[in-house]
Amino acid sequence: MPFAAPRRAASWLSAGAYAEAGDPATLGALVTTDLQSVNGDLRLRLKHHDQPLSDKADDPTGEHFARLAALGMGGVTRVQRLPGNVGLLEIKPYVFPPDLAGDALTATLRLLAGTDALLLDLRGTEGGSPDGVALLCGWFFAEPTHLHTMHERSGATRQSWSAAWLPVHRYAPDKPVHVLTGPATFSGGEELAYDLQQFGRATVVGEPTRGGAHPRIGHRMHRTWN
Repeated sequence: MPFAAPRRAASWLSAGAYAEAGDPATLGALVTTDLQSVNGDLRLRLKHHDQPLSDKADDPTGEHFARLAALGMGGVTRVQRLPGNVGLLEIKPYVFPPDLAGDALTATLRLLAGTDALLLDLRGTEGGSPDGVALLCGWFFAEPTHLHTMHERSGATRQSWSAAWLPVHRYAPDKPVHVLTGPATFSGGEELAYDLQQFGRATVVGEPTRGGAHPRIGHRMHRTWN
C-alpha cells in the first residue's frame, strides 16, 4: 500500500517516538529508519541539509550534487596505471551527470585508453545519474546499446542508451574489464556494474551491493528547524 509508510510515521509521531530527537539530523535518521522498516526501500528517507537550499531548486538534492561534483573532480577519485599496463579507475561518491562531470570523465577515459585491461572500482559509488552511466557505457560498447527503459507512474517511459559518440576513442572490445563492487555500491553504481555485466562487457567481482538502482526525486518538507 503506497500510503502505509506515511500512516505509520504519523502513528510513531503521536506515540512520542521522536520526542528525544534534539536536532534535525537525528530526527531525520530516526524517521528514515522507521520508514525503511515498512518497505525496505533505501530511497525513502528524511534528509537534513546543513547548508541552506535555494528557493529555486525543484529537487533539493540537485544543488548538493552540483557542489559535490565541483569539489570532487566529477567523482574521479583515482586514476592509475598498475603493473602489467592495467588501468584503474575509481569513481566516488557518485556517477555525476555529463553536464557536471563530462569533461572530467572524458579526460580520464583518454588517459586510460592505452591500457591493456581495466579495473573499474565502484565499491564507493553510492549513486549517480543514468546519463552519466550512459556516457561511461558508451566508452565500453562498440555500438549504441539500449540499457533499460524506465516506466513512470504517469505512464510515461524513458529509454536509456549508451552514448553514441564521445570525444575519445572507445575502449577496445577485446580488452578485459573487471568491476569491483561492495556493500556501499548503490543506485547508479549498481546500474553501471549491472549494465557492463549483462551485456557481456565486464566481469563483476566483489560483495553483494545495497539494492537501490531505481529513480528518486527529492521534495522540500520544511525550511527551518523549530
